[in-house]
Amino acid sequence: MKDVLLGIVVGIANVIPGVSGGTFLFISGKYKKLIETVNLLLRFRVDREKFFFLLKLGAGIVFGILAFSKLLDFVYQNYREYCLAVFSGFITGGVVSISRKISFTLSSILISIFAFAVSLLLFLSTPKDFPPGYFILILGGIFAAFSMVLPGISGSFILLIMGIYDDAIHAVSKMDLKILIPLGAGVLVGLILVFKVLGFLTRRYWNATMSFLLGLTLAGIVKIFPTSMNAIIFLFLGISFLLALKFPKFFGE
Repeated sequence: MKDVLLGIVVGIANVIPGVSGGTFLFISGKYKKLIETVNLLLRFRVDREKFFFLLKLGAGIVFGILAFSKLLDFVYQNYREYCLAVFSGFITGGVVSISRKISFTLSSILISIFAFAVSLLLFLSTPKDFPPGYFILILGGIFAAFSMVLPGISGSFILLIMGIYDDAIHAVSKMDLKILIPLGAGVLVGLILVFKVLGFLTRRYWNATMSFLLGLTLAGIVKIFPTSMNAIIFLFLGISFLLALKFPKFFGE
């Protein structure tokens, strides 16, 4: 049941612009298990327990998106700062908890700073206006897939800075296969690549990889942090922060 609930949280996070569902997977403590599970499937090996974990997680994500998308869109459009305060508090609290599991050395701190700086530069990038050719769509799908899995960066944001977000949204609404097929192919290739890369890195360089992901997550907090502050926003930040300190313990093994 906890895996389904985690999936719902990830699905809800994906609905909010600028929030990455991968962030909540990261701070839940289930990130490594997800990487291991997908890599087993890519090698055509099935572990019953891990397969059902992935199945329940996926079901929760789909339910979270379908059940809460309209409600969250309304809340975000009408109470944007309060909504961002809740997510910022949750992610900040989760980061505090997950950072306790990282052995900080000079190299790991530098890796986190590097990831933080790269992510911030990405956020400050000026959106490009690439023509939606097949190569750009496939490339956009690959980058979007990476951002879906990596914490701190949303897939929609990547498509936005590449200048193909509107084309992708229009294609979905109109079922334009000329755009959806190359974009979907890119997403598929990107997902395989990112899980393969993360699988290798977490096996060989666990601490460094976690430090890098921590830097991405911290940059994501900067991006979504409320731009205004009042007593209610501060209260939402505080409550969600305190709740999130238990987030990894609740969802962890």
